Amino acid sequence: MRDRIYRHHRRGVGVWCQTCLGTGTPEAGGLEAREALALLRAHGGLNVIGADVVEVAPQYDPTTNTSQLAAQLLFEEFALMALR
Repeated sequence: MRDRIYRHHRRGVGVWCQTCLGTGTPEAGGLEAREALALLRAHGGLNVIGADVVEVAPQYDPTTNTSQLAAQLLFEEFALMALR
């Protein structure tokens, strides 16, 4: 019988506050949107079983950038889980 090792990775990754205004805690010096997407895509070889996006507050972002990036990040997370 094969032993399984489960590793829980909890990282808070903030996106730059000038890119995504709709958040409860703006992150000065955070990642650009393209960097956040590249970070997720770099996990393609891992067995990802769960992910989330938190602190999206569309009412604070008249440009809708936050909601659009959150949707794209969720799509990438679902794609990672589908690869396993």
